[in-house]
Amino acid sequence: MKKRTRNKLLAVLAITLIAALVFVPVVRTRAVPKYSAIPGGATSLDKYLVLPTNLSVPGLTFSFSVTPISGDKSATIPVYDGDESGKVELADSNKDYATVADAVFVAGENTTPGSDSDPVVKDTTKHYAKKSVAINFSNTLFSEPGIYRYKVTETAQSATTPIGGLERILDVYVQDNGLGELEIQGYVMYADESGVLNKKDYFENQYPSHNLYIGKKIYGNQASKDKYFRFKVTLKEAGANTTVNVGGDYTSVISTSVNGATTIDKNDLANPTDTSYTNPSSFTTDASKEATVVFYLQGDQYVNLMGLPEGTIYSVQETIDDGYTSKSADVHNFNIGTETFDDSVNGTVGTENIYTGFYNTKEGTIPTGVILSVAPWAIAGVVILAGVIFFAIRSRRRFEEE
Repeated sequence: MKKRTRNKLLAVLAITLIAALVFVPVVRTRAVPKYSAIPGGATSLDKYLVLPTNLSVPGLTFSFSVTPISGDKSATIPVYDGDESGKVELADSNKDYATVADAVFVAGENTTPGSDSDPVVKDTTKHYAKKSVAINFSNTLFSEPGIYRYKVTETAQSATTPIGGLERILDVYVQDNGLGELEIQGYVMYADESGVLNKKDYFENQYPSHNLYIGKKIYGNQASKDKYFRFKVTLKEAGANTTVNVGGDYTSVISTSVNGATTIDKNDLANPTDTSYTNPSSFTTDASKEATVVFYLQGDQYVNLMGLPEGTIYSVQETIDDGYTSKSADVHNFNIGTETFDDSVNGTVGTENIYTGFYNTKEGTIPTGVILSVAPWAIAGVVILAGVIFFAIRSRRRFEEE
């Protein structure tokens, strides 16, 4: 009896143990998920260089940098700092978060005319050149989904004026692709316009420029309207390898034997055997941003050096000979057509056109003694001639009456 009772008890215990084991939750060890850090990819920005239509593209290089900045964690979807601790690291601590290529403009390259329908340059008096600039985030590693914020800064270029500022905000979007892996979803660039972020994926710089008018005025009874005067124009800080177009009212080709009043400097001729000098219709500055050019102008002629950048240093010299006196336009103002020339022959191009040049005089007076010595004889001759005519007419009337 006792044995049977014991066996029943053991059976109940066994069943109870089995039931307990069935309902005891199974605790499994699971590794905490962790993303593999991924490098940022590449994006780009556009760079526009805007110029007056009469100016060709100069040789200019624009540089950029990228730095992490504070995000906006109060936004509906938090925006993290570009160097958020624990979420962002550098593959190489000696390198920057991102590298940006330079925007290199080559002198004389092709341009696109501005138009009313152009998305950027709607001014029809201007044209522009455009570059696409690569931004590379391969040194930045992202280990969590999120939006990460950076600042793109353009290095100031003294010869140009930035439109819309020198900074842009760039957000990098990192997401889970649904497979437990991270990927770069995209990049969005903004301009901070009065505290409001507006999408703008480009930088624009205008090349402010003005014209240098150089005129010639002569006066005096001994001044020759035939004579061509030699002008030497020197420019500095005028942009590297920049083509300057020349307009105005002047003679294009001048013969070396055009008249007895003009002498063409042999050093101005391309070849000593040349029989004419050609006033340039354009010229190009060198790599040092300098140029020297010679013009020959008659009285009431002028040249217009178009599209010189602000800050250009200019100097105008004139070769004076054959008894002429010379005054610069700022000392003796003069007009040619509707233009008034009143600026110095040495100066710097500022925010307005320059009107300069030279006023030359050559005047002589006939000695008064010569007039006095011949006047009595001239008067006597007139009296005698009048008398002869009078008596001839009277004699003819008498003859007709008889």
